[in-house]
Amino acid sequence: MTTIRIVAAALLLGAGVNAGPAALDARMPEPAGSPQPAQSSTVVLAEFNRRVHAYIELRRDIELTVPPLGTTSDPTELRRATDRLAMAVRAERQDARQGDIFTPEISAMFRRAIAGNCRGEYVDLLGLIYEELEGPLPPAAVNARWPYTTALPTMPPDLLVALPPLPRELQYRFMHRDLVLHDIDANLIVDFVVDAIPSAVRTN
Repeated sequence: MTTIRIVAAALLLGAGVNAGPAALDARMPEPAGSPQPAQSSTVVLAEFNRRVHAYIELRRDIELTVPPLGTTSDPTELRRATDRLAMAVRAERQDARQGDIFTPEISAMFRRAIAGNCRGEYVDLLGLIYEELEGPLPPAAVNARWPYTTALPTMPPDLLVALPPLPRELQYRFMHRDLVLHDIDANLIVDFVVDAIPSAVRTN
């Protein structure tokens, strides 16, 4: 699957650069007067990493069951290989639901990280996302595919530094206001943070 990974990542604009727990905690200020979270950031981050790596272990086992593509630059064959991998992952995760990875506590951690990076200027982030979209996007859904006709919007580097690092198979992207965990080779949405960009923010 090496050829698939290289070409698919290039077609889907690749993943960004991330930093570790120290950077995450440093960029996650609690709003003034808000109650303390039930769990510390370190505990929540560890749980996020555990869930991500559980998915990756399953994903790598599944990859071994998919016939290898071989060497080809044919976009049609690459698409078929990506689809085969996606179908295999879906079959193993047919009961997957939103929140399997992004639990309420983990989702809250990500919203704080994004808020700390944007400093409340969500409109700028929304503008960047919508400016790069070349076609309509469906709502985020677990096990759904990112539309092949719509480019993946750029993730701001400063924001990526504020989020936990991911294995090479995964990347963060925004789908409308939701932050999705995107499987690159399978072009599959693994899970997502609902309203990572607050729905109260206007675009005009």
